Amino acid sequence: MSTVTYNSPAPIEKEIIGGLNFPVEDILKSQKEKENRARKLAMALRLGNLERHKVWIDFQDSKGMHRVYTTIWSLTEKFAILKSNRRIPISRILDVRIF
Repeated sequence: MSTVTYNSPAPIEKEIIGGLNFPVEDILKSQKEKENRARKLAMALRLGNLERHKVWIDFQDSKGMHRVYTTIWSLTEKFAILKSNRRIPISRILDVRIF
């Protein structure tokens, strides 16, 4: 299994996410990493909807890396949808940590 390596992301409140600028390109390069991310997002979605379980999402915008502790309410082809319709582009998500 591949491991993503990066500097520690700065914590951010989910309310700030709407004001961030996200580049278009995918932060992950290998297909295996992208499949692993999709699997983790699907698991986080199930846990969020069934048990209101929160997860840590590490992601990168145009200025740097961030980490948010939140519940994933929905997934589209391009976005992870959080509470209050806050959206993070899936292509910018580095990791999802489920505890």
